[in-house]
Amino acid sequence: MEPKLKDMYNKEFLNEFTEKVNKVYSNFNSERFLKDVMNELWENLSLKARMRRIAETLGQYLPRGYEDALKVLYLNDSLKLWAWEEIICFRR
Repeated sequence: MEPKLKDMYNKEFLNEFTEKVNKVYSNFNSERFLKDVMNELWENLSLKARMRRIAETLGQYLPRGYEDALKVLYLNDSLKLWAWEEIICFRR
């Protein structure tokens, strides 16, 4: 059976992602972020629901100001693709 696309968002992916964030934002709490993202509902979430969960949770752990949060994501080239409006749009 082929792996589902949603399975690309797994613990390994999230660990790599948090390492990248930590390189540019030392106040990022990787352990709590991972715990909040991968809660008991994680396995049953669809692809879009996983993306949304990551985005909303990330917004809780980045700097409060919209521009400051975007700066964190843009400081690391590999995080730029994660700087979608969806990630922190609920803060506006």
